[in-house]
Amino acid sequence: MVHYIRYLRTPQIGEASKKSFEITAVVAVTTDLGDSFLSADITLLVRVVDATKSGEILDATEISWKSGMRAAKINLQCNAKHTNRLVYLHVTTRDTIASVTACNVPTIVDVWSTRFISKPKSKAEALVERRLQLQGKSWARIWEETGDSIARHIWSVVSCLATTTR
Repeated sequence: MVHYIRYLRTPQIGEASKKSFEITAVVAVTTDLGDSFLSADITLLVRVVDATKSGEILDATEISWKSGMRAAKINLQCNAKHTNRLVYLHVTTRDTIASVTACNVPTIVDVWSTRFISKPKSKAEALVERRLQLQGKSWARIWEETGDSIARHIWSVVSCLATTTR
C-alpha cells in the first residue's frame, strides 16, 4: 500500500539569531484518504533545498517516524548564511529517493513545500508539490492542497497511469 508524507502544518520560519534560524513544520505519513497512518518505523529525511539553483541542499536533518505515530514535528536549525534565500522544504526517505531515481512508484511518496523565503516569520503556502520521475529525464509534477481536500484523490489516477505506462 502506498503512503504519502503530508504537511499537517506547512513550513514556517521561527526566530533567528546571528548564527541560525529555525524552520518548523508538522508532517504525517498516511494513506491516500488519511484514514490510516504508517505502522512501521522509518527515518524521514528533511532537506532545505535552494529553489534558485539546481537542487543544492542547504541544510538537512533526520527525524524518526515510529509505528503508532499520527504526526511528527520538524524543527530544523539552519545556518544563518542561508537567510533571505528562496527555498523548498523537502521531506522524503532513502527508499523513496531510490525508487524515484529508478522510475518506480515509491511505497512512500515524498512531499515538497512551495517556495518560500528563508527569513523570520515567513511561511510556505498551503500547497505541496509531488514529483515523480518518468522514464528518461521527464518529471511528473503535481500540486496538491494541504488539509482535508478531495484533491488528494488524484493520486489514485497518477499511480494507475504510472504503472500502465511502463
